[in-house]
Amino acid sequence: MSYAKRILYVDLTTGKTETKPLKEELAKKYIGGIGLGMRLFLDNSKAGVDPFSPENPLIFITGPLTGTMAPSAGNSYAVVSKSPLTEGICECKAHGFFGAELKRAGYDAIIFTGKSEKLVSTHSAPKTP
Repeated sequence: MSYAKRILYVDLTTGKTETKPLKEELAKKYIGGIGLGMRLFLDNSKAGVDPFSPENPLIFITGPLTGTMAPSAGNSYAVVSKSPLTEGICECKAHGFFGAELKRAGYDAIIFTGKSEKLVSTHSAPKTP
């Protein structure tokens, strides 16, 4: 499956979404979900960001083997953010259908920022062209 070459940015404060291309040089330099996720975290946050701040990005990211039949990697994804416990960049790896479905939807990552005033879901989100 490789890379979808797109990243979805979701600003929960404004409710706006934006799709940006995944730069090929980043994908080659930071192979895999965790390495690329940490690079995207550094590129989308400020030094010293409070872990509980709306400016602390929450990144769901897949790797190049996500959505394939590769053992262990084919159904995985990572979540990257700043840890409130250690105040360092943290990642966790998960398995299931989400990573493959994200890739099939045409995205390598979703980067959430901001803070919503109320609970939102795909059913309550405004339609974007």
